[in-house]
Amino acid sequence: MLTKIDLVIWTFNSERTLDQSLSSIETAVPAQDTCHKIAVDGGSHDKTRSILSDHGWEVFGSPRGIPHQANMALSLVDSDYYASFEHDILLNSGWLSSMKTLIRKPRVAVAQGIRIFQGSRVFEAVEKYQLLTGRFPRWFYSLDNNLCNTRIIREIGGYPRICPVSTDGVLRQAVLKAGYSWLTDLQCMSYHLRRGYWHQLKHHVQGYMYRRFFDWYGPGSETFPKFLKGVFFSPVSGALIARHQRVFSAFPGYAIYRYVMFHHYLHAYTKPRLRPEIPLPNIGRADDISQSLLAHG
Repeated sequence: MLTKIDLVIWTFNSERTLDQSLSSIETAVPAQDTCHKIAVDGGSHDKTRSILSDHGWEVFGSPRGIPHQANMALSLVDSDYYASFEHDILLNSGWLSSMKTLIRKPRVAVAQGIRIFQGSRVFEAVEKYQLLTGRFPRWFYSLDNNLCNTRIIREIGGYPRICPVSTDGVLRQAVLKAGYSWLTDLQCMSYHLRRGYWHQLKHHVQGYMYRRFFDWYGPGSETFPKFLKGVFFSPVSGALIARHQRVFSAFPGYAIYRYVMFHHYLHAYTKPRLRPEIPLPNIGRADDISQSLLAHG
């Protein structure tokens, strides 16, 4: 039986989107369904902590980085199920009812919806085009709108500390290798509050280069033929997206995106100045999850 749930969120200098995000969470997860509201901050020096307090969240401190912050949040949870969010999610108002339906199914560890970029018309158009034409990845996963089974997440060792920008992918793989399910409702759409096209393009590049650095390739990882095909046909794809979504900037914007990603596929280790300035986790033997869980199969 799903009773009241704890809510957790991790933050760092999040004032730009935090108030809007927390308000959407309060609408989607009413007070009568909420137990504790746990925020783990990575050392913000803006108004993040005061915004959290104003919304009734208990604020705890932690070293910066999702693996550190998420594991501290997990250690503070005392409900059978908990919901995890990130500071830039604009949550669908029907999120909780959709997630309850999924999480009640046998051996489900995590249930979530999808989120579409908001802030970049190009990336928003791309994702809406994928969604409306059946091209949106059915294996989609993230850590910004999840309802989790507390016992199962603790059983598999919590949030892994292998790749600081792919915690979601490594966690999902551990869940599946342990014989549990990670379900995504493609009909439950929230929004991801981002800054703009170039900021998001840089985010894609940084994430890809870190995955290359840590040799982590999850579902949907592109091989050389896929990258080459993607960049070769990108003007055609961009034109289709622009026409379908009536966003003209998607025509050059999508082609630029595909070219930049292909460029960094070829030169990921020769551009050290473009590597993201994200603190590396202190990985110890006790911190890591079993390598057997990470074996590709």
